[in-house]
Amino acid sequence: MRRLYIVDIKKQKKAFIIIPISLFVALFLYLESNYTPTVFSNQENPRALNSGNTEYASVALTFNISHGNEKVLPILNRLKSEEIRATFFVSGGEWAERHPDILEKIAEENHEIGMLGYQYKSYVDQEIEQVRKDLNKARGHF
Repeated sequence: MRRLYIVDIKKQKKAFIIIPISLFVALFLYLESNYTPTVFSNQENPRALNSGNTEYASVALTFNISHGNEKVLPILNRLKSEEIRATFFVSGGEWAERHPDILEKIAEENHEIGMLGYQYKSYVDQEIEQVRKDLNKARGHF
């Protein structure tokens, strides 16, 4: 006994579109309801620090100063007055070459200095050899 099925192609196409979209939306809603952001905060729910080590009270304070120098000295003065050490991330070429005196002051006050490369460009879209070249060029300034 043979059975003949008639398939409406338009309905099939709709199903192939609607089902994956529905699954995606359901997954998105599920993940969103179970997701707690650890960095973003608002007035009612500050979340910049989600958890820490209860045995050791400490905070890592970092500054990215590769895009200017206007606020660096006031920050250094405040850190000095509060006896706080921080890590300053700078780019070797675009910042360190223009502000060697500030870089020296950061080091003299026993702050850590981190390197963001020479040109402060995202390494995500660069070939590994370009990244190596940029880091080696920046290394000469630290």
